[in-house]
Amino acid sequence: MDQQHQSEQHPVELPCPCAGPLIAAFGVTFMFAGIVTTWSVAIVGLSFALAGAVHWWREVLPDPREYEPVIDTHPDAIEARIGQVGRLMAQPTHRARIPLEIHPYSAGVVGGIIGGVAMAVVALIGSLASHGSLWYAVNVLAGTILPSIGDMDQTALSAFHGGALAVGLGIHIVMSLFIGLVYGVIMPLVPRWPLFWAAIIMPAIWCGLTLASLSVINPALEMHIEWGWFIGAQVAFGLACGAWIVKSEKISTMQNWSYLERLGMDSPGVPGMQAEDES
Repeated sequence: MDQQHQSEQHPVELPCPCAGPLIAAFGVTFMFAGIVTTWSVAIVGLSFALAGAVHWWREVLPDPREYEPVIDTHPDAIEARIGQVGRLMAQPTHRARIPLEIHPYSAGVVGGIIGGVAMAVVALIGSLASHGSLWYAVNVLAGTILPSIGDMDQTALSAFHGGALAVGLGIHIVMSLFIGLVYGVIMPLVPRWPLFWAAIIMPAIWCGLTLASLSVINPALEMHIEWGWFIGAQVAFGLACGAWIVKSEKISTMQNWSYLERLGMDSPGVPGMQAEDES
């Protein structure tokens, strides 16, 4: 590698990297979401926006807290010579995108099924304990699509309805598989405490979105939901699904593989990134 002559001049004042802008933008997004949902979402967004703005402001004032030296670079002259061109990516992780390893999609699907079973058990226990019927939770779930369910009283909701059972099971299966896939994709991006994110953070976000949107989707159904058991069912899903995904084996991404490797073609004389990863 050619040597470079460097000389430092006066440093440039720069603000320190911080999460303030991201938190403020997140809060502003929630503030606008509160316009079409409910005022509680707007209050939460305002709190995040103020916290992010104050943190961002304190990182800039009274001083930037970071000084970057200016370097004058004088590279040596390039000499032309005949030879083989070296590889640009000497290391397999050169300019790699995070994460380097992910869970297979099958782990998210199986995790969604396991989490769906755990959620159903908690929901049925809550339905039986609160209303003495196993059909109450299923009928309430079906009411998110069937408007007629929202007009029923608790006695009717505790009774068996074949159509509501089919619709409720369909909603539960589809949502469990979809959210399981979301867990499988996002959990490799969580740097620490993935089970805490799966069992606490994600259920809290989902319950908040449900509370904010239910008044718009089906206001008559909002009064029939047992929020304590609803939150418990979400936590049970996140804990069961997250535990299964965490224990599943990760696989390396193909981001540094050559196009020939991704196509599954053998090319003698062409070094493969997959072979370097396994070595």
